[in-house]
Order: sequence, then C-alpha cells, then structure tokens
Amino acid sequence: MKKTLICLAAVAIMSASVSGCYAVKATGHEIATMFTGPGDYTEYETGTAISDEQLKKLKVNKTKRDDILTAFGAPSRIMTAGTDQLLCYDHQIIYPDESKQNVNETVTFIVNKKGVMTKVMRGKGQGANPLLEAAGKQ
Repeated sequence: MKKTLICLAAVAIMSASVSGCYAVKATGHEIATMFTGPGDYTEYETGTAISDEQLKKLKVNKTKRDDILTAFGAPSRIMTAGTDQLLCYDHQIIYPDESKQNVNETVTFIVNKKGVMTKVMRGKGQGANPLLEAAGKQ
C-alpha cells in the first residue's frame, strides 16, 4: 500500500512537471511572465513602469535624486552629460499577439551637480527586444 501511494505521488509530480504549468511573477527590473499551457502565453514585461501620475508628483528644480531612487529604485542605466547625471528607466512589454501594441519606452531624469532634478523626459526606448537578445538573435 505504501509503495502504491509513493508511486501515485511520483506520477502526479511528473505529470505536473511535463504538463506545461509554469508561472513566474517578479517586479522592478526583473522579468514578469506566465506560461500556463502549450500555446498559452501572456505578455513579457521588463524594466520599471513609470506612470504619468507618478511623474506629476515630481517637481522640476525641487525633487532630489534620492527621491527619484526611492520612488523607482535603481535606474536601468546612469549616464553623464557635462556636470548633469541622467537616470534612465527602461520599460518594455512584449505581447504574444499582434492585437496589442508593444511598449518600449525610457523615462530619463536629468539631475544637476547639486542632486536636484532639472528635467524629465519620456521617449522611445533603445529598441532592443530582450527576447531576441536572450536567444542570441540580436
């Protein structure tokens, strides 16, 4: 009887592992995706999503660098332009079907040498497809 229960449990575990039931959910700069069965994919999302409502809370010539880092975490990249620092937050969503428009954008905060935000810009992202990059195709 004990061997039968162990065999049934093993079969159940093996069946679940090969059935395609898989889920991962992460936040921030990590990937958030889900696969629930063969051919059943949801979107692939990476980076930091920054809404217009969140941007409205930030004030030019008042918001500090530390306030930006507290609100949005570590940027995707940091660049310099003269004495200014550019904090760049990339965000991408790739949908599995063509009925939705993919998202590929970057929000850039320009911070002066005193650590105060002087400008914020939202624009097109770098254009790379992280799925193709991971596959070595880009």
